[in-house]
Amino acid sequence: MAWLRAAYSLIQSAIVATSGVVILIVGGRAVATGYMTLGELLSFYTAVALLRTHLNTISSCIPQVIEGNESLTTLYNLLEIKDSRPYSGAKRIAFSGRITLESVYFQYKDHPVLHDINLTIHPSTTVAIVGPNGSGKTTIANLILGFYRPQKGQLCADDHPFSGLDIVDLRRHIGVVMQDPIIFPGTILENITYGRPDASIQQIVQASELATAHGFIQELPQCYDTFVGESGVLLSGGQRQRIAIARALLRQPRLLILDEPTNHLDEAAVHQLMNNLKRLDSAPATMIIGHDVDIGREAEHIYVLQEGHIVASGHPVMLLQEKILTETR
Repeated sequence: MAWLRAAYSLIQSAIVATSGVVILIVGGRAVATGYMTLGELLSFYTAVALLRTHLNTISSCIPQVIEGNESLTTLYNLLEIKDSRPYSGAKRIAFSGRITLESVYFQYKDHPVLHDINLTIHPSTTVAIVGPNGSGKTTIANLILGFYRPQKGQLCADDHPFSGLDIVDLRRHIGVVMQDPIIFPGTILENITYGRPDASIQQIVQASELATAHGFIQELPQCYDTFVGESGVLLSGGQRQRIAIARALLRQPRLLILDEPTNHLDEAAVHQLMNNLKRLDSAPATMIIGHDVDIGREAEHIYVLQEGHIVASGHPVMLLQEKILTETR
């Protein structure tokens, strides 16, 4: 579309410029041969110039019409894609945060991603999934959220198979903070309360304090009413991450998924966040995803993932003593 827009603009400019040259050449010849007077030529050229202004306005709309039609066609094609939901159960549970993956195998089309994954997240505990890029860490998060269904094995929430659960309801008990969180144009308050517009100011402040965001928000001129700009461009990466964490915690999730939190937060900030969560009376289960092995120090249990296989698991101290984490750095 960009190439077509550029080509159309160049062709349009060339046609307009050429038409002016042609008029002057043909008209000049007509004046020289006495076919028309110089005044008639100037009058005709002035009329063409006035008409050209309106034609330029009309022709400039054509690329927008073409681009808009292409966009609408693409959207309609997406809407017409027939794809079944991974799960169609209707059972709702009082989710406590326990997630189990039992002999899970998953592949995208013909590309295997996960092989025989056995993994358990216990309520109010922190689990770290560590491994290099492309090892399948984010795929595990997508499976837990019910976006995909494994080809083999199953997932369970509180020992209830996903196949019988209302996955949409289950997601309401899960908070997710991706490594590049979505920040909407608006104020900090509007971003934190997205999905929970009825939250009280006490709940908002508490979630912000847990996310270590309240401090920097208070230092802003308009505090929670500060405008963040398009995609949070007026905030730093760490500030956007903290706001996204506060938004997730405001929903009081039973499971919190943090994808690569050290991308924008330093080790001290992550340590403070985890300590804040552990002090809660009803602390959520937390799954930390990262490629940096140091993030595993915040967890009670680590799973080391390589090429879709769990190559080691256990307590961080035990793995460090065995130098398993050091070898995978």
